[in-house]
Amino acid sequence: MKISLNWLSDYVDLPETPEALAALITMAGLEVEGIEQLGQGLDGVVVARILESAPHPSAEKLSVNQVDVGTGERLQIVCGAKNFAVGDLVPLATIGAALPNGIEIKQAALRGVASFGMLCSARELGISDDHAGLLILDPSLKLGMPIADALGLGDTVFEVNVTPNRGDCLSHIGIAREVAALTGRPLKIPKIAITESAGLATDTLLDVRIDAPERCRRYAARIAEGVRIGPSPLWMQNRLRAVGVRPISNAVDVTNFVMFECGQPLHAFDFDKVAGGQIVVRLAKPNERMTTLDGKERVLAAGDDLCICDATAPSALAGVMGGGVSEISDATTRVLIEAAWFEPGAIRRTARRHALHSESSHRFERGIDPEMLLFAQDRTAQLLAELAGAKILPGRVDRYPRPFVARHFDLHLDTPSRTLGMPVERGLVKKTLSALGFGLSDDGRETVEVTIPSWRPDVEGEADCVEELARTMGYDKIPARLPCGVQELPDRTASLRADAMNRLRAALAAAGLDEVINYSFVDAAALAHFTPDVKPICLRNAIAADMSAMATSRLPGLVNNLKHSLNRQVEAVRLYEIGRVYVPELPANLATAPMRDALKVSSERQMLSGLVFGPRAPLQWAQATGASDFYDLKGAIELVLSALNLRNVRFESTQRCDLHPRSACALMAGDVHLGLMGELHPTVATAFDVPRGVYLFELDLDALLAAANPIPRARPIPRYPAVLRDLAIVVDAAAPAADVEAAIRTTSELVESVTLFDVFRGGSIQEDKKSLAFAIRYRDRAQTLTDEQVNAAHQAILTRLGERFGAELR
Repeated sequence: MKISLNWLSDYVDLPETPEALAALITMAGLEVEGIEQLGQGLDGVVVARILESAPHPSAEKLSVNQVDVGTGERLQIVCGAKNFAVGDLVPLATIGAALPNGIEIKQAALRGVASFGMLCSARELGISDDHAGLLILDPSLKLGMPIADALGLGDTVFEVNVTPNRGDCLSHIGIAREVAALTGRPLKIPKIAITESAGLATDTLLDVRIDAPERCRRYAARIAEGVRIGPSPLWMQNRLRAVGVRPISNAVDVTNFVMFECGQPLHAFDFDKVAGGQIVVRLAKPNERMTTLDGKERVLAAGDDLCICDATAPSALAGVMGGGVSEISDATTRVLIEAAWFEPGAIRRTARRHALHSESSHRFERGIDPEMLLFAQDRTAQLLAELAGAKILPGRVDRYPRPFVARHFDLHLDTPSRTLGMPVERGLVKKTLSALGFGLSDDGRETVEVTIPSWRPDVEGEADCVEELARTMGYDKIPARLPCGVQELPDRTASLRADAMNRLRAALAAAGLDEVINYSFVDAAALAHFTPDVKPICLRNAIAADMSAMATSRLPGLVNNLKHSLNRQVEAVRLYEIGRVYVPELPANLATAPMRDALKVSSERQMLSGLVFGPRAPLQWAQATGASDFYDLKGAIELVLSALNLRNVRFESTQRCDLHPRSACALMAGDVHLGLMGELHPTVATAFDVPRGVYLFELDLDALLAAANPIPRARPIPRYPAVLRDLAIVVDAAAPAADVEAAIRTTSELVESVTLFDVFRGGSIQEDKKSLAFAIRYRDRAQTLTDEQVNAAHQAILTRLGERFGAELR
């Protein structure tokens, strides 16, 4: 939010410098993100008096003027404006000045007459769009005064980051209240003085009905007659521009001014356009439409959008934007001033649904003060009377179906000291809370009864009061001390999991895979290619059409990442992602299930997914490089398994609709299913518009970590030599090499390692057979092996393979 220091100083005396004020409120939790100096770009523009004016000898539309800037020296200025008279004070841009519109003032000759500057309009000064003539200044101004000072344009504006729970600080009075509490200086609230006319009372001309009291807690209305629509005074325009609001007219500007002053959004209706003299606050009806002030027709959400209606149709989208039907115009003479309190959550939904985020909705969404309504409304009426000649009709209509009830709690005066770990004087506790607007009932006991002000819905109990004291005194005042007491050892399970995750990521990085993070919201149609048997959980209010379902697999996101990369000429893509999948898990008896079970609508599992595509190595002259294949993917997975000390994991052939039948594998650790890997099925690749040859894996990370051996075990260096033997056998073509290898490993205790180094088909091998060649390392850690021992173990292996697989020695 933008805060003008000129404006803020009306309500509290400020510290000497803007920097000191910024540091003060930042340390109190209201971060100043930026400081802007206004009035820049007007250096060299001063107040000048026109002494003489004569027609230009060669141009009838120009005049030659003599002006005085207070130095006693006359300056000759050629000008085309006609709206001034001799003796008027006007802005003069002297030679060397650079105006906000980019014009640099130089000495020039206009139609043969020398000109030593330029007399300026309001638009040339950048303060309004008026360029009909020169800006005529107040005759009491001092000659030679910088124009920024003369017009009050010099200002400092803070950009303050107001947290969502502090809606009370979305106004100058709200910030002033904080500054007053921080500095101990008095808060100066404007005095309201309204002289009501002798006409009909407001409640005789207007009827207000609230049909949705749960959405509208309070609605108040006043009527002003005899309003003369015109521009607002320059001081008000300057203040509105300082906070980023474009001045429109006095009636509209007053409502914006009061909103930025006290935080209460207001709306002004042309009362003559309010059909039937009736205001109805209700929810939208089916198929109801209205046109908002931005000229767009809105289809209202039946039963959710709150509308301000007259006797016939909606006139405003409550808390968000007014309607074009009752808009203030130059012909308006009677103004209905609306001040209301609307339920924050409903306003947030409506603003998001219609993509209409306004200053009004911003405040309603964070909660406004229901007790501020009448002050803001009367302040608006007062300014309309002063600036637009309005007559305020007697009384108002104030519907308040859910009156505010102040909340109370007891605060022990020693609680701040105990909580903050530093002494906090009881007198300071009372003084600070009182300055912040909290009511205190003190009868001399150890506790005081605290009454929460209506503008602080975020405060609930003692802890919040302690926080108020801490930020007001300054968080930097809290001493830094080492904690006392017995330290607890960290959770061993969490520590081991974190270490395993680090090793897992390091292994994938070593395999050349980069981590990505995708949304958990994906396209339901994309999920159908990977998990067709699982109906995903769909969102009622999706961010976009392709983000309408909760992910039941992380693979669609990776394939889309691949497509995105290929479209940008990235040839080699190696990615992995760690994320959750959401599988529906509704109780069988949902209607009668306990609430805790009914709320658990999905089973969440954390998955490790990856993708490999493209050339195996960068293009180089030394050797040709091939495309990544199944074994590159398998190698990356084996690096992960090795990092987690996971041994004896089997790669078993399986069937999946999203994987090519020739390469689909399931990873098994005993009876535990760890995940899947393989080549993306060609039909799925076509659906995603990516080439063939994409290799994927998806592992259940929870199962993977549960099966891991995170603590490595050291083994001594062998003292005795190993014996190497090769074994080439012929088995059925369908026999899994992994099963044959497992059988070799478990036949003899002397087998230290087994490596498959050749698979051969064809030649002298029968069509339904294949040749497998293994390198077997034998070792006994207690003695040196003899040939007889190795031969016996080798023969035992061959015999077992023959019995189990029908293997024959090649």
